[in-house]
Amino acid sequence: MSESDDIRIDFSFNSLKKKGVLIILILIILFGLYLRFYHVDYPVVGYHNWKETHYLTEARNFAENGFFEHGFFVPEFDYPDFGQDPSGVHSDSFPIISIFVGFFFILFGPSLFIARVIGILFSIGTIFMMYLLSNRLFKSESMALVVAFLTALSPLFVFFSHNVQLINPGIFFMVTSLYFFATWIKNDKSKYLYLTSLFFTLGVLTKYPFGIAAIPMLFMIPKERYKRIKKYSKQLLMSFLIFVPFILWIVYAEFVISRKVGSGAITGSLFDPMLIFSSVWFMSLKSYVADNYTFLGFYIAIFGVLLFLLFKRKNLGSRFLMGSFVGTIAFMFVMADKMQGHSYHQFPIAPFVIFFMAYAILMVSTNVPKFVVKGKNKKSLTIFMVLVICAFLISPSIAAKDRQFNTQFVGLDVAGEYVKEHAGPDDRIIHSGHQDYGFFWHADRKGIGDGIPDEKKIREVEDELGVNWIFVYQWGLSVVDQPQWEYISSHYSLRQVAFQVGANGQSNLVYLLLERGGSFDIDAINDYISGKEVLARGYEFTEGKIILNYVNIGG
Repeated sequence: MSESDDIRIDFSFNSLKKKGVLIILILIILFGLYLRFYHVDYPVVGYHNWKETHYLTEARNFAENGFFEHGFFVPEFDYPDFGQDPSGVHSDSFPIISIFVGFFFILFGPSLFIARVIGILFSIGTIFMMYLLSNRLFKSESMALVVAFLTALSPLFVFFSHNVQLINPGIFFMVTSLYFFATWIKNDKSKYLYLTSLFFTLGVLTKYPFGIAAIPMLFMIPKERYKRIKKYSKQLLMSFLIFVPFILWIVYAEFVISRKVGSGAITGSLFDPMLIFSSVWFMSLKSYVADNYTFLGFYIAIFGVLLFLLFKRKNLGSRFLMGSFVGTIAFMFVMADKMQGHSYHQFPIAPFVIFFMAYAILMVSTNVPKFVVKGKNKKSLTIFMVLVICAFLISPSIAAKDRQFNTQFVGLDVAGEYVKEHAGPDDRIIHSGHQDYGFFWHADRKGIGDGIPDEKKIREVEDELGVNWIFVYQWGLSVVDQPQWEYISSHYSLRQVAFQVGANGQSNLVYLLLERGGSFDIDAINDYISGKEVLARGYEFTEGKIILNYVNIGG
């Protein structure tokens, strides 16, 4: 099938004035910005706060200690596990977001607003680059605008743009590299191949899985260029030289940093492709699909894949979609273990899902009118269908975004602020693990471990690391029924307690904050609270405020 025989996926937005297309694109970007600025300076108490704390504390440590204290941009976070380097120094992919944020922390001081705005700007840049990439691939303003709209609306991109994570610059670099590669395919100018290599290198340096972009790139190359490979030998050599910093970082991270701190950035990763054939894997992915794309969006993407495979073509856009399809399958096998762990591991394949969603929407909207109406009304019906399908995606996408923003672990900031005010500068904290890590951003102190250990380990870290505090969040309260509680209750005193009042008027314990020295009887907790001022802090949920009550026992 020749390109001229293609089933149409464009309803000629090109007929609009360029100014009109620009206005629509600006409105899409402003819509994306509006969604992303929600809770921009909110406490670190939300969904995946542990990962955000990882990069926030890296950035703060860069700002306070310099970028080369432990070597060349070697990152240091505030919650090393037992057995890891107690400073928090670790081997990882290149900490681009921590470097960016750390630099601005030096200029303006530590600020959640500043840190999150950087991630949001990368996310907004991704919307724009998705528009440019789509336009380059399909020569269709309509396809490009739908892709931009879906990127702006994507619950995955909306929520995690708010989290300070490597994935925000990583996805921007990946999409930008694809754009420059598509441009190189079109005009054969070497500078675009060099820019491809530069942004591809930045992407994989930031997060190794963004290397998945290489698969659609390989599919995009026309056969005649493979046949004339010698012609491009100089371009390919220069592109490889641009890629060399990634290789050098891998060697540095794995053979210098990892030997120094005892853990590797790659060697510690799990690889179990057979996981995707298990029912457990599919069950865990189900909730992530709902949060990342909504079920409606996911089904539209699957329909887009089917339409594409049925009406496959030979142009650049078609080759890209085939590479995206193959790349997604490969990604699922290689990243099977990671994908079942957290929703954000789907970031590298999310642009492919969005392209197939847009493809389905445009294929249906531009071809159904041919069999329904005649004459000029075809274009009107096409535009109407595009708007209706896109509108149907808004409500579930907002609901998915809200589900993630409403997953909060209240009080982490309150407890952290108390420790910051009352703890010594070198005091360490044992904590409950799971999703209580936001506490460390607000405490500005280092923790140790992931959960409350046995008595022997507690004594060890007290003596060797200066542990003087224990933070026991809801999921860790079962420790009161474990053997180490006898030691804790006889060597630690209660400093802060937080609770929430339920609809039935009953108080539900949220956390205990304990300081080394003295003792504490959990059964007499009401006696500790009696006569003390009950303080309150409100937390914003989409349905309204939720109140946390807390009492300071020791000052």
